[in-house]
Amino acid sequence: MAKRRNPVSDGRRTPSSGDSSVPLEHVQAVLNGLADAVIVTDGEGKLQQFNRAADRLLPLGMMEIPLSEWSAYGGFLGPDMQTPLPADELPTLRALHGEVIDDAEIYLPGTRGPEGRWISVTSRPMMDGRGRIRGSVTTVRDITARKQQLERHHLLSSIVEETADAVLVTNSLGHIVYVNAAFERTTGFNRADVLGENPRMLKSGMHSRNFYEDLWTRLLRGEVYRGTLIDRRKSGEVYLSSQTITPLRTPDGAISHMVSIARDLTGRRNDADRGDDLRLARSVASQLFPTPPGRDDDSDA
Repeated sequence: MAKRRNPVSDGRRTPSSGDSSVPLEHVQAVLNGLADAVIVTDGEGKLQQFNRAADRLLPLGMMEIPLSEWSAYGGFLGPDMQTPLPADELPTLRALHGEVIDDAEIYLPGTRGPEGRWISVTSRPMMDGRGRIRGSVTTVRDITARKQQLERHHLLSSIVEETADAVLVTNSLGHIVYVNAAFERTTGFNRADVLGENPRMLKSGMHSRNFYEDLWTRLLRGEVYRGTLIDRRKSGEVYLSSQTITPLRTPDGAISHMVSIARDLTGRRNDADRGDDLRLARSVASQLFPTPPGRDDDSDA
């Protein structure tokens, strides 16, 4: 077992007279100030230098054992979080064979509570003036928080994509930037039909222009809309949908997107009930949002 070295004091030397190189203790101080782990080996894989982040980020005691035993000691796992990473696949050892490794993701179980820790490893061989490998430099970054965030995003994306309700997202200008599979089933429009378009393409003509202007004004004020809209499918069929439209804000308070979640109501009722629903909806819309004289009910908002 190699003798443990102090990452702060290793390799200190006093420059001789006329020596213009930077004292090694200054280099170590710089390394210790980095958030990322830095590990330097010689050509045989023996540790020459490491910083405090390496001592802290990697499993306890790892710096005390030979590099060739790291994989077995640390329990390194591949991206699937199950397959053990063989020693000869460690980025540092691969760099000693001349490979350049960028952002290799490794999972370390049990190093950060029950969920473990994700690290991203970049390794480079160090060459002398004749092109011979004299060692390696490896940087290690803790990417656990980023991986967890990506997993949450993936989970949310899966939920939105698989939900039975139609989801439509527009930017602040009213251009459609996302629809899910349920939207395609409900409206008959596919993504290519609607991306970049305005939701007015779903208008049935049964709501007044005042209705849409009032709706858009309320949304731009940050209010959430909940109600029943009469829309039209690609086939021309008119249908009722129960919708919740929510404005999304940026950290500075500006509205960046609108998210509409809609449930098709007409498909669950028979034709007679559907006709009654549409007549009732038309009557309610005309009373709440009467069309001013000279304005077309189906004009663009």
